[in-house]
Amino acid sequence: MWGAEGRGRHRVRAQRPAALVKCELRRKRGRGTWCTRGTAIRVTLAFLSAAVLSVALLVVALPSTGPVYGVLEADPRYLASDYQAGIRLAIVQPQWDAWEPRPGAFDRRYRAQEIAAVQAYRSAGYEVGVDIGLQSPPAWLLQRPGAQLVDQFGNQSGTANFEFDQSVRVAAAAYIRVVVDSLGPVKYYRVGLSGSGEALYPEAPGDNWWAFDPRAQGAQGGLPPGVPAVPLPAWVPGDALYHGRSVTQVQVRSWYRWYFGASVNAHAWEIRAYRAAGYTGMLQLVMPGYGTGPSVYRARMRADLAPVTYDPFDTMNTGAVWFKFLAELPDLHGLVVDISSVGDGSGIPANNTCQPGDDSEPLDSVRARFWSDTRWLTYLAHSHGLQVMGENPGNTRPAQLPEILELARSCGLIALQWAWDYQLHSRTYASLRLLRREMEN
Repeated sequence: MWGAEGRGRHRVRAQRPAALVKCELRRKRGRGTWCTRGTAIRVTLAFLSAAVLSVALLVVALPSTGPVYGVLEADPRYLASDYQAGIRLAIVQPQWDAWEPRPGAFDRRYRAQEIAAVQAYRSAGYEVGVDIGLQSPPAWLLQRPGAQLVDQFGNQSGTANFEFDQSVRVAAAAYIRVVVDSLGPVKYYRVGLSGSGEALYPEAPGDNWWAFDPRAQGAQGGLPPGVPAVPLPAWVPGDALYHGRSVTQVQVRSWYRWYFGASVNAHAWEIRAYRAAGYTGMLQLVMPGYGTGPSVYRARMRADLAPVTYDPFDTMNTGAVWFKFLAELPDLHGLVVDISSVGDGSGIPANNTCQPGDDSEPLDSVRARFWSDTRWLTYLAHSHGLQVMGENPGNTRPAQLPEILELARSCGLIALQWAWDYQLHSRTYASLRLLRREMEN
């Protein structure tokens, strides 16, 4: 029995109601910021001034124990009401394509808007985290040859090729430096290079393997430092033959070490880029789902990485092999694991909570195969001496609130970030009022 192994989760953000949009939204693969340019700057500053004044008049009692509560895609229009409800962490999300619409040309008005938002939250007493928006790369970057990942079918990912293109990393590092310098001290920056801002390759609904762009396959130079040449050029996982001979297990393992290693290398680069930019605070390593456990990992290797029913989310394709990912990252200093799937219904029974003694279980424990995502990722984080925080999957209904908060408390999450700020005010999903009531329980 495979239990929860092989489960993965990729966030799909619900469409924001048009009535809540005051200016152009720039969304990339389901993520977005609340407004961008033009007259929006004046609207933003007006909202921020009024919101900070309102917060200054509030005296709000917070629970003495449990996580800090925050919101993803923090919207300044809700700054005062969120604060009154006990929200104390605001994750802002600038967009790379809006900040740098042309190579090396940074939009001064957009930059001013993002700085104003961070300063307003900071002045109001919030801790601030930043999702820097690498999942919204500018069109000028994506149009460069090799700048997108490519699968074995020739499909482009629509995301930047951080894994195999050094020029993409150079461009992103320049943007990171500008943002870190502009926004000043914050509590967190988020680490994750997928289209949803998580530490993954793109999704793989058709057994996609994102390793077939010219640089990855050795047809063109420009690989990042530390990423070796592909060990089996043109081989597609699942194929039983390579150059007319049966593929060996040694070859399969070598190919996957290369593919998975490129993702680890890319995320290690992202961590270094923040440090090189002068940021010394905490970094959220955003990890969704249970991913591939040890038994599924071994079984998929034996199957030459062919698609299998016991890995329905293709977690090895996306690189969600969390027990290896944390073990292979070269520097864990200053990291906190951010579980982006808290309360997603995983595990048997669903959403089972962390228990005393979990940390003493062996890595390949049969019991652990049935744990919820949150419980498993907490266990892995603790095994590396890391703290955990988390976020709900989004589109949360009122009935789901108690289980989400119980998971957060039982697993000792230092923060619970709500996906998303606008949904707490939408009248469609779990509301801010209900969240506050559960926070106080």
